[in-house]
Amino acid sequence: MTSLILWSLGLGCTGEEPTYDDITSRDEVDIVDEPSNEPSEETAVVDTADTAETIEVSDTITFRAPLIPCNELRKRTMTLTRMFPGGLDIAESSEAEFFNEVLRLPLGSSGFTFSQTEDLNDCIFSVDLPIPDESDLQEVMLQEEGEQTPIGVQWAFYYPATFVHQDVDCQTPSLTETNTQKVSCISTYTTPLTQEPEGMAVDAPVISGDLYDWGSDVLPVYVQGDIQGAFGDLGFELGWNLAQFSEGEIVLVEPMGALDQLQQIIIDNRSFLPRYNINSRGSTSAEADFGNTYSIDLMPAHWLNGVTTVETGVSMYIQDSAVSWSFEVWGIPETTQFFGASFPSDNPIYEQWGSSVDVAAFVPLVFGGEPSSYSSGVPVQGDDLSATDPRLGAVCKDSATLAFTFWREARRPSEVYWYSLMGLAPGWYAQYGTNGDPSTWRMVLENTDAATPYNYVSLAIGNSCQVPAGWQ
Repeated sequence: MTSLILWSLGLGCTGEEPTYDDITSRDEVDIVDEPSNEPSEETAVVDTADTAETIEVSDTITFRAPLIPCNELRKRTMTLTRMFPGGLDIAESSEAEFFNEVLRLPLGSSGFTFSQTEDLNDCIFSVDLPIPDESDLQEVMLQEEGEQTPIGVQWAFYYPATFVHQDVDCQTPSLTETNTQKVSCISTYTTPLTQEPEGMAVDAPVISGDLYDWGSDVLPVYVQGDIQGAFGDLGFELGWNLAQFSEGEIVLVEPMGALDQLQQIIIDNRSFLPRYNINSRGSTSAEADFGNTYSIDLMPAHWLNGVTTVETGVSMYIQDSAVSWSFEVWGIPETTQFFGASFPSDNPIYEQWGSSVDVAAFVPLVFGGEPSSYSSGVPVQGDDLSATDPRLGAVCKDSATLAFTFWREARRPSEVYWYSLMGLAPGWYAQYGTNGDPSTWRMVLENTDAATPYNYVSLAIGNSCQVPAGWQ
């Protein structure tokens, strides 16, 4: 069994007890699906709930999705993955450890009974927890004066998360020139296609097209042994408990036999859904002389590393490319445009924009050419940047060089957990910094002025925005 240090979890002390809305006092109505031997409409799999192997159950946890109707929740598959929690290190990498998948539960199967409160679209259901295998339990170690001592307690953490299949459709409708948001991307969800992992696969991924759209900050924790002393002060009891985490630290523990604030685990996937389109607005410096025509396009980061066989850019259009301009970026980058395993992780370019999830990075450059534009509200594709085009300038924010990065959708339990630690969702972001100095790169603060509906504003092109060395 793996030795783990109790104090690495640190019970968070904020000076104030967390407050929660009362979600237990309203009347509930059952939504019962009749058992069927016919193939499911979404999965085309015959329901085998009546003949499924019985597992030994020691407790039940309840989930509530106040913003997701039951018909949408049924499209998800829930997994419970054995893990050990942790926060972010100084490099913003998760210190949590993920192991094997313990349970996989298609929520659309007839084995689930859903209920909901009157006149609301929320959805409530319960999941049975099996007694963990002895091999899943890890020894709790007490560290004191550099010495680690077992205290006679073992525990196992399970991480609840859901994944689903997603299709993305980005539309560029005919709009008036005064409209600023030209592009909209809509996601539709269906039953996922990923099969159960074989054997003891660690942190098993889902296939392309499937993504994890929610991970819980409340984890079931099974405890056995002799609870006493400081460990007992945390609030754990023998058997199943629920522990709530914030930034990788325990902030609340409740035994399953005495649940109060954690009586229902809330499923809210809004902060995990990818963002597939962004827009930006900027100006041209008065001293800039780019000639009669210029365009802005995105150079894939692989080009900066000498790999120009990678396809150029992503979908984007420019508007008003005279004194002021705006542009849209949307869609999902091609597979080859992500860093992946092929891009050297010790390269400064990777260090600037790499992350715990796979990233596709692009730098917007000004070059000679006919710009993509809107003509009477209709997007018209102009010239695309090529590897041999001369660079006239870069795009800057506060005199720092700009880059657009797409952070790939979560495809592993560890990735959706990492997004929750970071407080970010997958998708498009703008970053700025100094090329060649990874420590300077940071997120561009997004616009919050509803009167200026752009994600990013106050960008600039001109003589003050020189193309960094290596971007020529």
